[in-house]
Amino acid sequence: MATARTIRRFTDEPVDDATLARCLEAATWPPSGANAQAWRFIVLRAAEQRAVVAKAAAQALAVIEPVYGMSRPAADDT
Repeated sequence: MATARTIRRFTDEPVDDATLARCLEAATWPPSGANAQAWRFIVLRAAEQRAVVAKAAAQALAVIEPVYGMSRPAADDT
């Protein structure tokens, strides 16, 4: 996570607490607006919770993507 890299594919394997803690720590390293670093993280371990957030994110992206001319990789893009 110390290098800039785009991740577009994920696994459904659980993440152990130590790895999660390292990832959340690394997520605080980049600068924030006004250097405020007002970090707040919510960890959703239940698939049902993630599904609710994913649905809301998909709806938001459906609105945002055409505004900014964004496109996604095809579903069958490997």
